[in-house]
Amino acid sequence: MPDKTTAANLMRADAYPLSPGDELFLAARKLLNHRIEGAPVLDDDGYVQGVLTLADVLYKQKDVKTPEPVFFLDALLFWGAGKNNMDEQLHKMTASSVAEAMSSPPITVNPDTPVSHVASLMVDKGLTIIPVVGGDGGLLGVIDRRDVVRFILGRYHSAS
Repeated sequence: MPDKTTAANLMRADAYPLSPGDELFLAARKLLNHRIEGAPVLDDDGYVQGVLTLADVLYKQKDVKTPEPVFFLDALLFWGAGKNNMDEQLHKMTASSVAEAMSSPPITVNPDTPVSHVASLMVDKGLTIIPVVGGDGGLLGVIDRRDVVRFILGRYHSAS
């Protein structure tokens, strides 16, 4: 029999949302103080605009991967990291607000999403937190990796 556990069963309402205009280091401190990996970023109407994670803050200390200049047939070419990727890295490295550092557009799920799909998104996309949104797009809660692992451990413990 397939498991019918959904995002609604695992989500937490204590999402500690951030605003796009929040100062990045204050937001990072909020994540650390609440011992969470990330938080949804909401606009003034309560809609999820993105997600800020500790990984986004790590960009402040990241090495820049620049394209390698290569001469080929008297032409100067660049090999390796593309310009768009470098621009995105520099943008995040110089971010001072949550809006500049957050990952956007957000990957979200609805309350009826099976936990297996939530876990697949986390693994396949490297996500640490997923906002759960209602039919109107408003935030209902969040699920992080720890919530899914607790669920897995609970199933394993009850089966043994």
